[in-house]
Amino acid sequence: GSGVAAVEGAIAGRNFYGCDINPLAILVACVRATPLPRAELLEALNALLTAAEECPAERPAGEPRPPDFPNLRFWFSEQVIAELGRLRAALFRLAEGPVRDFFLVAFSETVRLVSRTRPNEFKLLRRKGWEEFRPEVRLEFERIARRNIDLLDSFYRERTLGCDPALEVRDVLEGLPLPDASVDLVVTSPPYGDSHTTVAYGQFCRLSLQWLGLEERVDKQSLGRNKASSRRLPCETLYQTLATIEKANGKRAEQVLAFYSDLEAAIGEIARVVRPGGRVCFVVGNRRVVKTELPTDKIS
Repeated sequence: GSGVAAVEGAIAGRNFYGCDINPLAILVACVRATPLPRAELLEALNALLTAAEECPAERPAGEPRPPDFPNLRFWFSEQVIAELGRLRAALFRLAEGPVRDFFLVAFSETVRLVSRTRPNEFKLLRRKGWEEFRPEVRLEFERIARRNIDLLDSFYRERTLGCDPALEVRDVLEGLPLPDASVDLVVTSPPYGDSHTTVAYGQFCRLSLQWLGLEERVDKQSLGRNKASSRRLPCETLYQTLATIEKANGKRAEQVLAFYSDLEAAIGEIARVVRPGGRVCFVVGNRRVVKTELPTDKIS
């Protein structure tokens, strides 16, 4: 979800293709896989901070305005909204390209840290003592941006990319733009369960995506959104586990089956593009539903 495999593949000189349904993940991955001169980034940062300071509270016609999404003022104070708005306007004045993308990643992290959300949580929960929370937006953004500049510079100081990875927002269930039997190695970490009831991937990045002006459909598009296939899946362990869940909650059993049905379809599309003798590495996690463990390591 953040481009580590893409960068390592490119350093090794391998052609790399990667996709994700989360546009923020693709943005982060593209930034990670794009070396940029330290001096250029520092100069751009200073200009950006100056521009944000000079941005008027009222935007001229045509200028990007702070987004107005549901519960905006539930998650952000008026002061933070104003400061993020100025910073966002300055960011979108930059020409489209790698430098702007670099600072959009820093901005996306700033949004989360200056929001009233509880730290270290995937789900959107308001932090304790949010009434007294007074974050410094400009200082937080500058700290993150300078940290990221140092990290990018130190990482690529002794490394070079052997090729440019291809990265795009795409749903594997809608098909991969790759020929049959064309891939030597797959490394992937599919969701551990349906996002509606387990790890809330979409919630974690929702505020950042809304401030970036990107649509958040991660949870709606994730595996398990479709109805389960009527075809019986080739795994008795799954159906034994489903029988236990169904006794406690029939609806949850349906949701679990829908997730594994979509997962099988995704695995099938991945298998299509792997050449004979190729390798596939899945990172899976076993979760619990109504106090019953789902052994995804065996079901997969």
